Amino acid sequence: MVRVCGEATGKDGEVTARAYAEAVVQRFPEYINPADRPSTNVWNASNASAQPENKTFGRRLDVVSFRWLSPAEI
Repeated sequence: MVRVCGEATGKDGEVTARAYAEAVVQRFPEYINPADRPSTNVWNASNASAQPENKTFGRRLDVVSFRWLSPAEI
């Protein structure tokens, strides 16, 4: 579960709006690019054959649910 808060500020620096959200995500063993096997350590410096997008983004995540939260739920 990931909870986030976002704020918008005016030119004077005062908060003009605030929003809260909650997401439930599921991590999978597969990388973003399936060319690398799940057992591959793409962050190992000696693994030059690892796909660049897997080095940047890592494993696949799926958003299972998302909802906006009220301030009372925080």
